[in-house]
Amino acid sequence: MTILKRVLIGFVGLLVVLLCIGFLLPREVNVERSATIDAPADSVFVLVNDLHQWEHWTPWGKDRDPTIEVTYGGPAAGKGAWYSWKSEELGAGKLEIVESHPGKSIEMLLSFEGDDGGPAKCGFTFEPVDGKTNVKWWFDADMGVWPPGRYFGLLIDRMLGADYEKGLANLKSVAEKKAATAE
Repeated sequence: MTILKRVLIGFVGLLVVLLCIGFLLPREVNVERSATIDAPADSVFVLVNDLHQWEHWTPWGKDRDPTIEVTYGGPAAGKGAWYSWKSEELGAGKLEIVESHPGKSIEMLLSFEGDDGGPAKCGFTFEPVDGKTNVKWWFDADMGVWPPGRYFGLLIDRMLGADYEKGLANLKSVAEKKAATAE
C-alpha cells in the first residue's frame, strides 16, 4: 500500500471518528452568569426591561464597535419591545422581549442574521435579598443535529461568558449609582 493511500485512509478514518463524536456532543447549550447588585430589584429590572437603557451597560455597544446601528421597535419597554442591530464586528440580529414579569424575570428571543438554527432563548431573573438584588443572566440554545454546530456549542460559554460578566459589572455600576442618587 502506498503512503498516499495510507494517509488518505487515516484522514477518512479521523473524519469518521470526529463525526461520530460530534453526534454524541450535547445539542443544548446553556450559559449563566450572576451578580449581586446593591439596588432594589425593581430599579435593576427597569434597566433591563427598557431596551433603550441597554446602551448604558451592555457589553455590545458603541464602545465595542462604533459602527453599530441599532433600531428599536414595539412598545417602549416590556413584552413586545425589540431592537435590531447591524455592526461590522458583531454582525446583525434581533433581540425581542417575549415575557416580562416586573421585578422578577424577563425572557427574550435572540436571533442572528444568516443563522438557520432559529432563535436562542435568553433572559434575566431578579431575586431580592436583604435590600440587594441577585441578577442572573442566562442563555439557552439548540445547536442542532449536525456535529459542526455541536462542536461550536463547546465554545459558547467561553465566548459569551466573558461578555455576560462585563455586562453584569456594567449593570451593577449603573444600578448602584442610580440607587445612590435616589437616596
